[in-house]
Amino acid sequence: MFAAQDGVATRQQLNAAGVSDSMIASRVDLDEVTLIGRGVFRTKHHPHTDRTAIRVAGLLSGGVADRATALFWHGMITEPPAEIGVTVPIERRLRATYGYVIRTRRRALPASDITEVDGVSVTSKALSVLEMADAKVMDRALQQSDVTLEDLGDALDRNANAKGIAAARAVYEIASGDTESEAERIFAALLRLHEITGWTTQLTFRGWRIDFAFPEIRLAVEINGWAFHRSRARWMSDQDKANALSTAGWAVLHFSWHHLTDDPEGVVTLLAEAISGRVAHSIVS
Repeated sequence: MFAAQDGVATRQQLNAAGVSDSMIASRVDLDEVTLIGRGVFRTKHHPHTDRTAIRVAGLLSGGVADRATALFWHGMITEPPAEIGVTVPIERRLRATYGYVIRTRRRALPASDITEVDGVSVTSKALSVLEMADAKVMDRALQQSDVTLEDLGDALDRNANAKGIAAARAVYEIASGDTESEAERIFAALLRLHEITGWTTQLTFRGWRIDFAFPEIRLAVEINGWAFHRSRARWMSDQDKANALSTAGWAVLHFSWHHLTDDPEGVVTLLAEAISGRVAHSIVS
């Protein structure tokens, strides 16, 4: 039992498996098993991992792993959470964590947003993604088909009055819109803000269109929205266009919605360096 549960088991689970209290006590006396607290035991024959800590937190709190903790447990992110997050019933108070860093939130979750994975209660993939309110997390989850926009929309409706859901809704509304057009609008606004000239949009090149082109210095800037919107056919076409531009002596920069929203100054700096380099190149040529 311990091996199947990351080295952790409750007294109730052990009793159900035929292990008596006296047998448990003897293993504790032999220092083979440690009582963590609240009837939760850990065997010393199994390494203490991030999964061990999350399982212990769930058992100690009687709650549901949420947000980054849930995403890690679902296998949707690889980085374990800095602190274990659990949602507990409103009336529940966790008075002792026995050395584990546990962040509790008291809230009644809709049954549809609770699932069990490997014996641990966690928030659903959709709610876990939403509550991160992180565009990159949502984009990756959609791209990998862990969730759909419909899943996210349904979870939003079920949790419409939850604290903090407004931030999740804002990210969802971006995802459900035309992120590529929005990214192009943001980039154009940056060009105007920094008084960068010499560009045109949707320049035709060998049957393709360049999102933003600086024709005099042969610099092309391609703008992408969220990754989940891009099909393989579109991706292949973009590669063919970039190769054709490069062969024709153009330099090509690629910026995504995330680049433009997370680091707009970095985008402008890189663009300015590229323009300077192309101007110098054209003078030499």
